[in-house]
Formats: sequence, C-alpha cells, structure tokens
Amino acid sequence: MYQLQNKLIMLILLLFVSAAIGEQILLLQTTDNDFKLSVQIGTPPLDQYLIVKIGDDEYSFLGQYIFDSSIQVYDISFYQSYLKGLQLYNMKKSSSADINPQIIKQTSSNTYSQAYVQGNIVTDVLQVGNTKFKYTFLSVSKEQYLFNTQLNGVIRLNRFQGNIFDQMYSQNVIKTRDYLISLELSFINEDDYEQLKKLSLRYDLDQWSDNYKYPSNLMIQGDVFAIKAYGVYLNGEDVTDLLKIRTINFDVLYEQIMIPSDLYAIITRDSAVNNIINQGSIYFCQDCKCSEIDKLPKIKVVTQEYVFEITPELYTYYSYDYRSFEKYSCKVKLGSSSQFQFTQQLLSVLKVSIMYQKEISSLKFIGAQTTSHMSINTIIIVLSLFNGSSLVIIVLFTIQFLKKYSSIKLEFYYQRKHKIM
Repeated sequence: MYQLQNKLIMLILLLFVSAAIGEQILLLQTTDNDFKLSVQIGTPPLDQYLIVKIGDDEYSFLGQYIFDSSIQVYDISFYQSYLKGLQLYNMKKSSSADINPQIIKQTSSNTYSQAYVQGNIVTDVLQVGNTKFKYTFLSVSKEQYLFNTQLNGVIRLNRFQGNIFDQMYSQNVIKTRDYLISLELSFINEDDYEQLKKLSLRYDLDQWSDNYKYPSNLMIQGDVFAIKAYGVYLNGEDVTDLLKIRTINFDVLYEQIMIPSDLYAIITRDSAVNNIINQGSIYFCQDCKCSEIDKLPKIKVVTQEYVFEITPELYTYYSYDYRSFEKYSCKVKLGSSSQFQFTQQLLSVLKVSIMYQKEISSLKFIGAQTTSHMSINTIIIVLSLFNGSSLVIIVLFTIQFLKKYSSIKLEFYYQRKHKIM
C-alpha cells in the first residue's frame, strides 16, 4: 500500500519537474535558402554554423558532417571558394574528440551525381542551445562537387537517419525524440518571390502539453515523412477513385504546392484554368483578389486523422509593379508531381505546426482540423481541467480512497475470519 502511495507521489513530482524544465526552442533563419544553426563543438568549445536540412534529398547519403581544418591542405580550391573566413573545427586539437582512424567516403544517393565527402568518423561534445551531448559525425577533409555554400557543415532531419535529437535521446539528455517545427515566411522581394524564412524547432517536448492531445497520424512505410490520403475532393466532388497515388509528403519544404499528376490532369481539362496555371500568373488584376478567383480549384484531402483544405489562398500571391508599387499580377504556384506536397504552406499560411514522431512512425498536425467527431478544441478544454492543481487533487483523492479501501478490506477479512471460527 505504502509502495503505491510513494509511486503516486513520485509521479506528481516528476510531472512538476517536467513542467518546470519545459521545452527547448531553436530559432533558425535562412542563409542562401538553407536554415542556419549556431552550435559549439569540442573542448575547448568552438563556435560553428551548421546548415539544417529538412527532409531527404539527393545529398542525404552524405550524412551529417563538419568540415575539418585539414581541408585547407587536401581540398584547397573548395576551401578558398566556400570556407575561407570561417573558423574551422580541428578534430586533433579537441581534447574530447574520439576519432576513428579509418578514412570513410560517403557518396550521394543520386546515381547521376559524383558528389562525396570524405574523412574520419568523430564523436565529440556538441552544445545545441542549452543541451550538451556527444555527437557523432563525419569530420570532412575532402569533398567533390559540393557547389553550394556549406558553412561549417550539415545537420539533417530526415526519417531514415539518426539526427541530433535521436542522439540526445539515446544518451538520456532529453525526454523524447519527438520534435516540432513551425515556420514564418516574409517576402524580401515580391516580384522575384524572394523570401525570408524563420524556422522554429522545438525539442525535449512536454508530453503533457496540449500539443500531445492532437491525434498521431500513422506514416506509410518508407524513407520519407509521408502519410496516406483516404479521401480527395475537388470543388466538393469526390475524385478519390480517380487517383492512383494518394501520398502526402511532409518531408521537404517546396515553394509551390504540388499535387498528383492525375489530379492535375483533371483540373487542367478546363482550358481557362489550364491557361492560368501554365502561365503561372493572372495579369492586370489590380482590383481582383487572388484567393477569390472562381476558376481556381479547391481541394480537400482527408487522412486517417486530419482534414487538409488546399484553397487558392495557399497557392496564390500578388506581384507588385516595382515602379508604382501597385498590384500588377496574381501569381499562381500549383504544380504537378507524383504526390501531394504542401508542407511549407501548411506551416506558414495556415500556421499549423508539425510534430515528427519517428519512434512511433507518426505525425501530429498542431492546429489542423481533425477527422474526429468531437472537436479537438473541445477535447483540449475538457482534458485541460485535469492539469495542474486539479491533477494533484485527483491523485490525493486516489490515495485517500486506497487507504479507505485498505481499512475496509482488513475489516472484511477480520469479520470473515471470526465468523468461520
């Protein structure tokens, strides 16, 4: 009995400690269309700027890496072009570095690409935000065909590779592998569609928060973050059976919304719609409202747990005349692909955050419409009554009930024993 009471008390303490520690947040901005993360690595700690790659791409098999200072010797041209001026990591000067002496060559997954990175596998102390842990990565001394700005290295957040949160969790540094992303988008140049992206990465999540009251939608099998659509509606008409592939990809951020090619073919049968989408613009519409153009399609996608509506609001925006700064044309960003892809628009326009749950192969969409009959907001209101002080009252009531039950049980056995005798 007392053991049960102690366990309940420990549970209460853990709940309060968990709430006190709270979630951790990383704020990232774009650098040449990539997200930039500031970290410290090694002993003594060295400031490094790493690119965070969201999802899978042709360079994913290059893995997670940091450029070593030895690249100045072995790959002088790349150093001069992209790394000169950066403070480079030196694995041999870090007293906390555990270096595998074998030279490893990691190549691209794209059969047409000859890109690779080469170096030693190193485990060293990495500090991300307030979290410090042992990080395993490739310390690169040589590369081939990496043309874009790389900063000090690359961190990847995809489904099939262990990321920084996986490594933190395996070392019991954080409570869960789950992480949550949010996105803010602002235009620098409307005419050229140049954007500034601000990404919020939440980790070490509070599993008692309202975010976890949203349902987990199972992902389909594979190497990418993707779920299945069970219903697709075009302008209110059910077209589900007309689509061969109904996959929704939440792996990477695209500038335009992509829809399956067979759905795209149905939409573009209308010549007026076809002209608008192919041109990518509606010109001279100063007084029109992009999102209210009747000809543009409205698509509803229903999954196991959620309902997503792709309206013109998500794939249209205004372009301005650079001389008069008046609205000049309505830009339309809707393309054909093998699957649905509207991650960036879901995050930035609808302000829906996405929780990636690799451990249970699921995704949560915080703020999205659910398929459940009961409104998720109603559920949150009801369940929130059991948080904080109310939870303590319930647990204390349970303890008192168990005490009372124990005394009743003892009295029952006592009376029964004397009755038999």
